[in-house]
Amino acid sequence: MFGDEHEDEFLAEWLANAEVRQRKVREAAKRESDRVRKQLEADGYKEPIGDAAQLMKNLCGPLSDSSHGRREAVRAYVSEALRQAATGVHPSAQERLVTAEGSPLLLEDLVQVVGGALAFLYGGTFFADHVEPLQETVASAMETLRSTRQTLERRGG
Repeated sequence: MFGDEHEDEFLAEWLANAEVRQRKVREAAKRESDRVRKQLEADGYKEPIGDAAQLMKNLCGPLSDSSHGRREAVRAYVSEALRQAATGVHPSAQERLVTAEGSPLLLEDLVQVVGGALAFLYGGTFFADHVEPLQETVASAMETLRSTRQTLERRGG
């Protein structure tokens, strides 16, 4: 967003060391995603492009919950069975999985935002040739984690 000529106000606030709210960042990311999506569609790309703002919300939401000590977030740091805070590797496989699920979200966001911007710059088949294979790899990793979660939930873990 910092290099986006349509987001000068956002950049000016950041450069002035002013507080930039997450909501404003997500709104700017959505506008940028919409512009990239329109350009890709104009270039003939037909596959659906996700919304970077939603990806950011999915990623930042749990971080916000944690920083504000919300109950759901605190569960990741407490072993209910042991009735104590977990240090080191969490004893619950379910909670370790929650932690692991955050990494593909970061990658998904990175691939989509940076890949979309590069596709905008390079045009042509750049997105299909370079970004889609990365998206498929990240999607595969996310599916593996979903499958692992389902297995754990069936086992009651």
